[in-house]
Amino acid sequence: MSLDTVLTSLYAGSGIAAALLYLPQIRTLATRAEARRAMSLVSWGGWWATSWVSMFYLLLVVHDQAMILVCAVNTLCQGLVFALAVAQRIADRGCRLPLSATTVWQRSAARVGNTIYGFVLPHGRRPCRRPKRTVLPVPRCIP
Repeated sequence: MSLDTVLTSLYAGSGIAAALLYLPQIRTLATRAEARRAMSLVSWGGWWATSWVSMFYLLLVVHDQAMILVCAVNTLCQGLVFALAVAQRIADRGCRLPLSATTVWQRSAARVGNTIYGFVLPHGRRPCRRPKRTVLPVPRCIP
């Protein structure tokens, strides 16, 4: 067995192991809205974008199958993490400001109770409130 074969196998194996390390993060993000809200969209979006640059470089210039596979799995996992965070931000905004192509927003100073920044909410609906963050009590040490 040559050194090239060993290094190629190690590279592919480490890429698969790195992809498996995304699973706890994805599980946490899929089950906890506060984790999705706390994520940095700039960081994860930047990593996902640079991962696509690497993917195109490998596909068009390098043509190494093992590297393409590792980069594709990495890009897929980063995209999933980024999509979960973006979906939570969209859901939060969708609650506060209903998005509808058929809704006509009118400026009205008379209806202060049903307005957001001066825009009347459709059908007299009140804006949703963000869920309150619950603060858990600090556990006390038992002597």
